[in-house]
Amino acid sequence: MEAPPNAGPVYATAFREAFSSVAREERVPFVRFVLDKVAGIEGLNQDDGIHPNARGARLVADTVWPELQPLLEAVSRS
Repeated sequence: MEAPPNAGPVYATAFREAFSSVAREERVPFVRFVLDKVAGIEGLNQDDGIHPNARGARLVADTVWPELQPLLEAVSRS
């Protein structure tokens, strides 16, 4: 996860570390930045410039799926 850049570098570092730390402690996959390939691209976000539109949401899903799929498969086998 990434904090908005206007939050400042100290906050951004703490924000990033909080998510990665929880992922390590809970032994779950960590997707560093779910908005990779979407953030800052006008045609992939709603008018607020922050939240993905339908096309952007598909790219978010494509970013998360490689980490999520193995978890779902493991649960379905148990």
